[in-house]
Amino acid sequence: MKIIKISGCGGFHPHEFKHSLIYKLMERALSCDIKFTNIYNADLIFIGPYYNFSNTVFNKVLRRILSQKNYIPHYSIFLRDFFFKKNRRYKKIYFSAESDVKYENIHADYYLTCFLSNKKNHFRIPYWKRCAEWPEYDIYHDKTIPGNILRYGESFEIKKMMEPLGKNFINRERKFCIFSSHMDYPRNEIYTTFKKEFSIDGYGSYFDKAIINHNKSSLKKKTILKNYAFNLCPENSCMPGMVGQNVADAFLAGTLAVTWTNRYINREFNKNAFVNLIDHENDNYSEIIDLLKDDNYLEKFSKEPLLLKKPDLENEISFFKELLSSI
Repeated sequence: MKIIKISGCGGFHPHEFKHSLIYKLMERALSCDIKFTNIYNADLIFIGPYYNFSNTVFNKVLRRILSQKNYIPHYSIFLRDFFFKKNRRYKKIYFSAESDVKYENIHADYYLTCFLSNKKNHFRIPYWKRCAEWPEYDIYHDKTIPGNILRYGESFEIKKMMEPLGKNFINRERKFCIFSSHMDYPRNEIYTTFKKEFSIDGYGSYFDKAIINHNKSSLKKKTILKNYAFNLCPENSCMPGMVGQNVADAFLAGTLAVTWTNRYINREFNKNAFVNLIDHENDNYSEIIDLLKDDNYLEKFSKEPLLLKKPDLENEISFFKELLSSI
C-alpha cells in the first residue's frame, strides 16, 4: 500500500485533522496509508490560515532582506523550498474554511477553500459538507473533535436535509436566537434592525465574555435552536461560493434560518427553505420583517426541504485521487 507522509502549519493539528472529511477523502481516494511527520519529511504539506506572532515577525524580516512577496507560512517550509528548489517532489496545499482570501499571497501547489476561484489548481468544498456524515462512503465523524460538529451537537444527516422543515417552528414563540463572537458590519446593522421588532436572545462569546472560544463553550446549538422559531445567522462575509453551516444548523433543528449570504447558496440549498436577507436590503428589511409575522408566509417554509437532490462526494474524491497520484 502506498504511504503518504503529511504535515502542516497555520493551525494544522494532526489529531483533529485525522477526524476531518479531508483526511477521510484521502484514505478513500487512493486507499493509501497516511502517516504524520514533520515538514522536512512530508510528501504533502497542509497550510492553514492561522499564524502566530513569531511567524509574522519571520515574514517581515524575509520581506526586508529578500524582498519576499509571498507569505511564508512556516520557516520550515522556507528552508525546505530553499534547499530542494530544483528537485521538489512534495506538494503544498493551502486549506481553509474561513471567509478570507489570504491564500492569494501564499504560494502553494493546490488551494482548498470554501469559496469560488478561477485558479485551475483551486478546489472548493463547502463547509457544510465537512459537517455531514456520508454513510454510502463509510464516512462518519467524532462529535468530540473541535469544530462545528462539536458546537452543534452532532453531524448533519443528509436524509433529514432532504425532508421538509415542518411546522414546529411556527408553533414556537416567535423569538430569534443568534450565535456570535462579534458584531462586525453588517451583522451589527442586521441585529440592531431586527431587535427593534423581535425579541432576540444572544449566545456566544460576544454576549458571554466568560466563553473563551467556540470549542470551549458548553453550549450545544441544536439544543438551543429547538426553543426558537427563528435563527438570525448572517455569515461573516458575502464571498462568492461561501456556503457555511449556519443555515443547515437551524434547518436540522426545525428552526427557520434568517441569514445574510451570497446568492450562490441557491445552487446548493433550496432557496425556499430559508430567508436570505441579501434579497431584502433595498427597504432595510422592512418587508421581510412584516412577512415573518404572517402565518401564511411562514407556512410555505414548512413544506420545503433544504436539499432538492442528494449530494455526493465524487468530485472531491476525484480531486484527491489526482492530487495523491502526483506525489
